[in-house]
Amino acid sequence: MAKLKSCPFCGGKAELFKHRSFGQPDYGSYSVACGTYDCIMSDGGSSYATKHEAIEAWNRRRKENGNELWQ
Repeated sequence: MAKLKSCPFCGGKAELFKHRSFGQPDYGSYSVACGTYDCIMSDGGSSYATKHEAIEAWNRRRKENGNELWQ
C-alpha cells in the first residue's frame, strides 16, 4: 500500500479513516484528512470505496503550471 503524502496545504501528517455503515461492520468507505487541527483539510474530503482509492486521491498533486495532475 502506498504511503500517505503530507498535507499539501500545511505539511502536516495525513490520516486514513474508515467510515462504517450502521449494522454492517465490514462495509464502509475511506477518506484521508490532515491531522493538524487548524488546517483547512482537517475535515477531509471525498469518501472512497477502498483504502487504495482514498490514498491515491490524497496523494495526487497538481504541477506548478496547474494544468496536469501528477503523483
